[in-house]
Amino acid sequence: MDDDRLDGPEGPRRAPRIAAARSARGLAGLLAAVSLAVHATFAVRSAWVTDDAYITLRTVEHALAGHGLVWNVGERVQAYTHPLWMALLLVARAATGDAYLGTVLLACLTTVVSCVALSRVGDDRRAAAVVVLGLAASRGFVDFEVSGLENPLTHLTLAGFVLSLRTPRALVAPALWVSALALTRLDATLLVAPAILHRAALVARDVGVRRVARSLAWGLLPLLVWEAFSLVYYGSLVPNTALAKLGGGVPSGALVARGLAYFARHLTKDPWALAVLAVGLAVGARARGLARALALGVALHVVYLVRIGGDFMVGRFLTPPLLVATCVVLVDGRLLATSARQALALGLAGVLGAGFLVDRFAPGLRTPGPHEVGADVADERAFYAAGSAFEYWTPGRVVPDHIWAREGRLARVEAPPEGAVVQRDTIGYFGFEAGPDVHVVDPYALTEPFLARLPALRVVRVRVGHLWRAVPEGYLETVRASRGGNFACHMRDVEACALARDVHTLTRGPLFTRARLHAFVRLATRSRPSPALQARQREAGRGWVRHDALPRSTPEGTHWEHVSLVRYVETGVVVEFASAPAARRLGVAVDCDETARIIFYRGDRRLGEQPLGPGRCPGLRVRDVAVPEGARGFDRIWVLPTGGDGSRALGAVTPRP
Repeated sequence: MDDDRLDGPEGPRRAPRIAAARSARGLAGLLAAVSLAVHATFAVRSAWVTDDAYITLRTVEHALAGHGLVWNVGERVQAYTHPLWMALLLVARAATGDAYLGTVLLACLTTVVSCVALSRVGDDRRAAAVVVLGLAASRGFVDFEVSGLENPLTHLTLAGFVLSLRTPRALVAPALWVSALALTRLDATLLVAPAILHRAALVARDVGVRRVARSLAWGLLPLLVWEAFSLVYYGSLVPNTALAKLGGGVPSGALVARGLAYFARHLTKDPWALAVLAVGLAVGARARGLARALALGVALHVVYLVRIGGDFMVGRFLTPPLLVATCVVLVDGRLLATSARQALALGLAGVLGAGFLVDRFAPGLRTPGPHEVGADVADERAFYAAGSAFEYWTPGRVVPDHIWAREGRLARVEAPPEGAVVQRDTIGYFGFEAGPDVHVVDPYALTEPFLARLPALRVVRVRVGHLWRAVPEGYLETVRASRGGNFACHMRDVEACALARDVHTLTRGPLFTRARLHAFVRLATRSRPSPALQARQREAGRGWVRHDALPRSTPEGTHWEHVSLVRYVETGVVVEFASAPAARRLGVAVDCDETARIIFYRGDRRLGEQPLGPGRCPGLRVRDVAVPEGARGFDRIWVLPTGGDGSRALGAVTPRP
């Protein structure tokens, strides 16, 4: 019987209730439309494409050109962590003919669909609309919805998973969403593991364990198929980035400290995200069933983030648990059960959203932050947006318009007919623009299967996930000589040659041969090189050492004067001073063949910069640098190397009158 019908003897009595219900549904629909429009506007207005996204886009370009799913042509290496997102990027690139535009449009579409799915998670549509609007107040959430990274697809798969669990006894559909989530970001499955196990246990009571196992197997089949393909094609079940980031030999205690610092950083950069996480965990602790299982997933993911050291991008890794925390609130329903509470939440979201707008868009209010000096946790959008923000895009304009992209275009033009081999530590924009004829060797080993198996150097305050490997002498020559197919080692280290030969056979040799199988077994059973090779590698990278192990003076007698802190980061060296010196010159001792830019700061404000030319060799030599007039009173400098042999050592910095 239709509850909205007014005919019959009870019609007059039911009329007020029916009118109120219709009015509530209309208000809920209007609120949902407004919240979705506001959220989408925020996302589009903040759209950009980060350097890291172009690592995947280079693979997309090579696949469309017929080279396969590879980073460097001829070398089967999985340089991306999100196979499903990569596949969608490939479709978007083929459909639009433009990697940048296709990426932005795909991310925008995925964001809208994920918001629609999220709005249907709870029973109260008004509460869901408030949540969708409230998420727009999280700076990190909006920053990475349209950034070229996989975050919007992660949000969609998480919302779809929770929505599928609203159907009683459903198991195949939730398992399919788990597969999609794993193919988008494997470690995000921690967020849903308790919930899928909870559902499996409930269903097993009715139909038995065997039928549950069969249902889960059908749901997880896409993930199993991909892993089988990855094992055959790449010779690994995990992407190369996992080897590079988790196999560098960083002590667990140091990673945990970084993970705690990652969350502490959000107290000032994105406190709304931490607040929502806390609310979701608190609600889940008092809830039962699905809400509690989802909250347990959030807790597991938070512990995991602390354990791996967090991330170097403010907000990026918090968006998936943030979305699940909002799902906990929606599924439980008690926190937003009354109109008064909804109005309060809406007002709070509005206030925070207004603050976000001022922080993001008001001209002249934002100053360059610590991201410019290689901070451990960086505001990536503030750094890259000037050259890659969608608001600057117009048809015919080359985007990204960034120095690294321009260097890549130059490398493409200058590459010889037989191709070039270059060493590069910022590889996204550069590698994409350099094209297939330029083989890029990444010392962070994100795309390097050989270097990823070598120990990382012990540097101070390096960004999480950026573990520098010393490139062995002769390795670049080995790559050049082996691009044709036959391996030819030019490294002096015998063990390094043997390791490189196995990697070459695995990544460049024919897929189905006994030699490749033997190479796979040797690499799989040898997790780390021998202690002797590890020691030789760290000795080869002695130019990057702890600052407290550097000499306190150079042979010419200069000292670390007025210096309170020296931080070695992946992009150079940051030197902070105990007091702002009224210096007109700086005595800077760096490796003799190194060239650099000296950038002067006071607080977070950039004052100016000065080039540093090559010095006299050999060894550390003091070079005199004039302080720009507008940079007097600086309290920090950033020594940014621009050339040299890669052995970067800083011996002393002395302010002079």
